[in-house]
Formats: sequence, structure tokens, C-alpha cells
Amino acid sequence: MRTVDPEFADTLADFCGTPRKAFFGALEAENISLVRDVLKHHPDAVAWRTIRDDLQAEDDFGLHIAARLGSLELAKLLLDAGAQVNARNVDGESPVMEAIRHHQEEVVRHLLVEAKANPNHRCGSGETPLMVAAAEGFFEGAELLIAQGADVHARAKAGNALIYAVDTFRANEKIISLLVEKGARYDIRNEEGKTALEIARDGRRPFADFLAGCIARREEAMVAESRAAQGRDIAAIHSGIARTIAVKKPLRLRTPGL
Repeated sequence: MRTVDPEFADTLADFCGTPRKAFFGALEAENISLVRDVLKHHPDAVAWRTIRDDLQAEDDFGLHIAARLGSLELAKLLLDAGAQVNARNVDGESPVMEAIRHHQEEVVRHLLVEAKANPNHRCGSGETPLMVAAAEGFFEGAELLIAQGADVHARAKAGNALIYAVDTFRANEKIISLLVEKGARYDIRNEEGKTALEIARDGRRPFADFLAGCIARREEAMVAESRAAQGRDIAAIHSGIARTIAVKKPLRLRTPGL
């Protein structure tokens, strides 16, 4: 039988009486000391989950809570104790998605860069962390995700990240510019058959002209890149011909009678 030291038992009594309730209560209160004590006596606490009352289903892991609160210390403690960095809650969302929803840049950075969270995780609805960052207008999060390999071409039922970026009241011009610059397709259509630019114009969004300008500049850059590539190909052909001519031996004409 596992024994519980008296001091820990007293602490549990102050936090709802059971280890599980104490654990989640301590997480919400960002009580690092109590979280550490619970993990010491119950190493499996990293796999405990909250209960979502409306669904009567298991929901968040402790790491989701730490991510939402933006507590880097809690996140590190849980990861060191064995928490799964890509754990899925009842909606299929990962801790990094939770951190992005709440603009917790420091935790997002740690989860992606140090803990190697999947930047292309898909939740139950098919959304990726980049789509969430775009919808939330969280530029720093979007930038971090792309730097760590997030796919700007990924699509969900509602469209790609660019559509998420414009079809929100939190639209951020820096995110729109970043996505177009990184190659996000602007011809993708949402469930209503509209492109990102059509959504912006139909909704009379103040950034509609800005988006149109980003697209125009991207198209100009693509044309320039294509011409440069053609120029390099032609130059390579000419260079090859020149080398071929240079290595050929000159013809020697024979003089008649000699």
C-alpha cells in the first residue's frame, strides 16, 4: 500500500481532497509546488484528464492547461514528467493549438522548438495550428509555425490558412502578407465557393485592397522568378555549347599531293 506523507495529505485536503482534483486545481492556480508533489506521488498524473461536463467526456490533459495559461514552468515540469507534447483533447486539439488560441508565444516557442510539437497537427475538424493562428490574428504564432515547418498549403473543410486569416474579425495584415509571401494559394475557395479576396471584398473588409496588393506583388515575383529560371536555363545551354566547341579538336586539311 502506498503511504502518503502527512504534509502532502494536508495539502490535498486544502485542494478538494483527492489527488486528481488537487492536480487540476493546482494547475489552474499555477501552484508549481503542489503540481510537483502530486507528480511525485502519482507519476501517472500527466495522463490524467479533465472531464467536460457538457459532453461527459474526458477532455484536457495537464499540458493543455499549462499551454492555455502560458505557464512555461508548468509546461516544462509536465514534459519532463513524461507528458505527450501532441496529446489530443476531446476536440482533437494539441497543447500547441491551445497555446496559440490564447496567444502564449513563449509556450508556443518551447513546444515547437524544444519539445518538437507537430506544427501540422490536425484536430477533429481538420484544422491545423497555422489555421488557428491565422483566425486568431496571432502573427508571432504563425511566424513560429511556418519557421518550424507548418504547411501553408494545408486545407480544411473551410479552406486554407489564408481564408482563415481573412474570414475573421481578428484579421491581421501581417499574417495575410506572410501567408501570401510564403506561397499560400489565393485561388482556394471556401464552402461557399469564395476565394480569400472575394471574402474580403464581399464583406467590405478594410484590408481588401491590402490583400489585393499582396497578391499582385506575389504574382509579379512569380513572373520574375520564372523569367530568371528561364534565363539560367538558356545560360546553361549556351555554356554547354561553348564547352563542347572548346574541347573539339580543330580539323586538319590535307594538301593534295602531299
